[in-house]
Amino acid sequence: DGEYHALRERTRQDLGLSDDQVLFLQSGKQSASKKLLDTLNAFIGNPDPRFRLVLVGSLLDDIREQAQALIDTDDRIHFLGWKSPKELRALLCGADVYLQPGSQSATMQTSLCCRCVPVLEDIEGHGIYTEQNGWLVNDQEDITSVLTKISSELVNLEAMAGKSEKLSK
Repeated sequence: DGEYHALRERTRQDLGLSDDQVLFLQSGKQSASKKLLDTLNAFIGNPDPRFRLVLVGSLLDDIREQAQALIDTDDRIHFLGWKSPKELRALLCGADVYLQPGSQSATMQTSLCCRCVPVLEDIEGHGIYTEQNGWLVNDQEDITSVLTKISSELVNLEAMAGKSEKLSK
């Protein structure tokens, strides 16, 4: 608990985030199959001033130009490039929501240990990770719906984070 709260506080302070801001994180080698463009379009379409999106990893050739153009249109989005596992873990502790709308990764499991609310691709095996603590999505429309729910405060992210922690334990 102490380590989590210290990492969360330091990371959010380093990013200039207040307690009421919602930090979304998507990581990895971003290609068309990772659906980063869906994330970016949905995020840009929701003007909630409390929202911040951090991208960690790399932009692969098949989406690099399109993704960078979208990132450049919204100052709430920050592309940080590659981070060490230690740095990524700190960012996950600072985040509220972990986005993985395409494919699978071990980082998703780490995000649950860091009390993130998961937004995962709707594929077999992901349902157990999102029961009462996250969402399964297929496309930009689904991501948009999740962002709208969070923006409208129709969900309690803090309670959902607690369920992620419980699941990871």
